[in-house]
Amino acid sequence: MKNILVVENSKEQIYLLTLILNRIGFNILVETNLVSILDTIDTKNIVAVILDIMLPEISGDILIKKIRYIYPTVPIIMITALKNVDMERICLSTGANYYLVKPVLLEDMEQIFKQYL
Repeated sequence: MKNILVVENSKEQIYLLTLILNRIGFNILVETNLVSILDTIDTKNIVAVILDIMLPEISGDILIKKIRYIYPTVPIIMITALKNVDMERICLSTGANYYLVKPVLLEDMEQIFKQYL
């Protein structure tokens, strides 16, 4: 199975994303620490990153820039509980490929991963 990195601090969301992504053929790796996130992308053959905007250590829109600088081609899907047009614009302009509002749906993930992978 291909590995997807999930950067999310909600256990419920991690569980839901694991169910969805396992169902469409992906393995999930979960990280929340900034150093571990970059190391995992580098060492675990990550094919995509799913990133929550609201993280305890760093804002998701800032983390996008760091990931994009080092890994310019890895697909990044932003997820958030709040639909915010300004934040969506910021995330997409700083390098996110998609911006999804929670709860994430199986159909959305299938469509995204068919396009990118």
